[in-house]
Amino acid sequence: MSGAPTAGLESDCDDQNRAQLYLGTFQPLMLSVIRYRLETDTGTDLMGDFVIIGSGVAGHRAAAELHRLDPSQSVYVVGTEPGAPYDRPPLSKEYLKTTEPVRPDLGPAEIYKSNVTLRDGLTATSIDRPNQTIALSDGSSIQYDRLLLATGSRLRHLDLPNIDPARVFYLRTILDAQRLRTALDNHLRIAIIGGGFVGLEIAAAAKRNGCTVTLLERAPELLSRGATPPLAEFARKMHSRQDVRIFLGINISEAFQDGSDIVLRWPEGEVRSDILVVGVGIIPNIELALQCGLATADGILVDQQCRTSDEWIFAAGEVTSYPVDRLGVHIRTESWSSASAQGTVAATSMLGRNGMFNELPWFWSDQYDCNIQCLGLPKRASRFHQIGDLNSESWLRIGVDDAGSLVGAESVNKGREMSALRRADRRGEPIPTALIKDSILVQSCSTVGDLGAGSASLNVNVRTQ
Repeated sequence: MSGAPTAGLESDCDDQNRAQLYLGTFQPLMLSVIRYRLETDTGTDLMGDFVIIGSGVAGHRAAAELHRLDPSQSVYVVGTEPGAPYDRPPLSKEYLKTTEPVRPDLGPAEIYKSNVTLRDGLTATSIDRPNQTIALSDGSSIQYDRLLLATGSRLRHLDLPNIDPARVFYLRTILDAQRLRTALDNHLRIAIIGGGFVGLEIAAAAKRNGCTVTLLERAPELLSRGATPPLAEFARKMHSRQDVRIFLGINISEAFQDGSDIVLRWPEGEVRSDILVVGVGIIPNIELALQCGLATADGILVDQQCRTSDEWIFAAGEVTSYPVDRLGVHIRTESWSSASAQGTVAATSMLGRNGMFNELPWFWSDQYDCNIQCLGLPKRASRFHQIGDLNSESWLRIGVDDAGSLVGAESVNKGREMSALRRADRRGEPIPTALIKDSILVQSCSTVGDLGAGSASLNVNVRTQ
């Protein structure tokens, strides 16, 4: 769960993770299914319909790759939101800051004029695995030969019965972004619950629009679930210089309206605002997987080829829990790049071709004039190659384990260097010597235990294999 200050405020589905069985319970099942596929699936006779549930980046990328690899293949994409698929990361960045925002559509849109059919504005309500049939919210059904679950996630909502819902804002969809952007244009007093990346990006956009901003976080530091202390402190100082009031380590006990004011109160103080923005994490949409009996553990369990415990069903994106063998963990990430790459790999697997997802998750954030990037799981590092002064506006920390292998990295305005590091890692190459030849090697000031079971700086949920 997010580190937002929500004590005294109940969020929906808080017990969802506790309902999942441990990963180890499913390992024999996953291995037996994978072994069966390797022995029996020849990749031929794929003339039936392929169905993708979810029109986010993972679902869209899968549809595009299926069309590229086999233009004759019939593909149906079922999307909850109306209209063509669009990109979510810009919604908390450029979309909130520009005077005339443009809908960030995902391309290529022309695939939906071919053998790829978009059925937007619908949800899948159930999956009948024996008959390979999906029931839809309009009463219709679709049969599938191969099925991809790219159902993504939904926001955690707080129970705020004493505040007018019209004055409470969340950010997930383009409609959410349009509504929030209108509010920011009114130069209001804004309170933000949640000190993760989305909360910080909204704070930066609000300050750019002339708003008064207060940010509240339950944990003792920002980005508490995965960022290392230097990055958390950098973010705190950066926002403080922009006159964002930041309260850390607080537990909100009351939330109500007093006349025209929204009041958030805790034992040591209170904040008053005109509107409230909530960013306290997400819940993976695993309900369909649970309903039809797929293996889950804080996400739909998949292998590196995006295969689930059912030989005809695949999964991709932030709804999945996938292995990172070199780190010895299963993780669920909210990383755009991972979701996109998994969608591509899932498409190749659905066609019976070889594909493998083995990338470290990567995330970027734009706040004010600063670009922050995170790669992998830096809090699992035992040492860091430090490049640049941490008190400056440009630095890079490359985290390694005891053997010197890459575990994760964090950077501030070092995009070129981070790109070089990512390229080397994707090729299976060691850390480029040019990056670390002038670095300072420092010990980590955090431990693996700090990761907990909640969202990390990359919004990563981790289970040790």
